[in-house]
Amino acid sequence: MTTYTFEIVIAGIKIVSDDDLFDISDALYDAGCKDSHPEVYNGTLSISFTRKADSYETAIKTAIEQIESIDNLKIDSVNSDKNK
Repeated sequence: MTTYTFEIVIAGIKIVSDDDLFDISDALYDAGCKDSHPEVYNGTLSISFTRKADSYETAIKTAIEQIESIDNLKIDSVNSDKNK
């Protein structure tokens, strides 16, 4: 397996406190995103991943599926440096 790093930007969610971010972090962990790190910059929530997978496509697909299993989280975009 190869390690892939990428960032998924979330649309339409408002993070106004540290508690909001902690709640998102807990929900991500519970959804299986144990290899993620959520962060907020200028009001935009992004989730950075360092994920081992058989392919880049599989890494992205599984991350999206896990994120979208959480209420109110919708994908805006995926950014990748395609580092291996």
